[in-house]
Amino acid sequence: MMKNLFFALAMLFPAVALATEDGGGLVGNGGRGVICRENGENRHYSLDLWESENWYDTHVVRNHDSVDGQIQAAALRLEGLDANYATAFRLAMLEVEAHRDPLLSRTRLRPIPDGTASVEGSNCSEYQVAGYFDQFDQERLRYHEGFFNRMPRTDQAALWTHEAIYKMERDYFDATDSDHTRFVVGLLFSNPDARLTADELYRDGL
Repeated sequence: MMKNLFFALAMLFPAVALATEDGGGLVGNGGRGVICRENGENRHYSLDLWESENWYDTHVVRNHDSVDGQIQAAALRLEGLDANYATAFRLAMLEVEAHRDPLLSRTRLRPIPDGTASVEGSNCSEYQVAGYFDQFDQERLRYHEGFFNRMPRTDQAALWTHEAIYKMERDYFDATDSDHTRFVVGLLFSNPDARLTADELYRDGL
């Protein structure tokens, strides 16, 4: 019943922006990154992919294909699991692409509390890469271009995929944290043997 309602809404409307009275400030949500000290250098990753490798012991497949190409590959993988979900994902991605803007270079986003994410015990730390702002009564997804550009292309693709899937989960399942979104995104960008199933695409499937 819930899945049928989800897809009925997805076909009729693009993902709907959350209402806010914040008056132009940061209103929440948005993806995070991880910076790790490796071999004497700082490495930047998507939190979703870092968690997948370190919490779920997957092998993330990073490559040099274009960000858009890797997002399309993720959409095709979703289509193989659930064609309707893949259609809803593509609609949500169009919304993300239409509403994202880079922040000014020196702007920093304050951390947004979100679920159980933690890099405690590692040589890494988290930071906020993107967040939603209320601007002229419309939500804009603002992202830190400097941090974003330091990520591998696969992690950049994972960040935008996170934004689209979490938008779906907020709009249709009233999600209040991105724990499940990060789980799905991590497996989408892992090797084909990763245990992502059609049921696990839905929040009650985990």
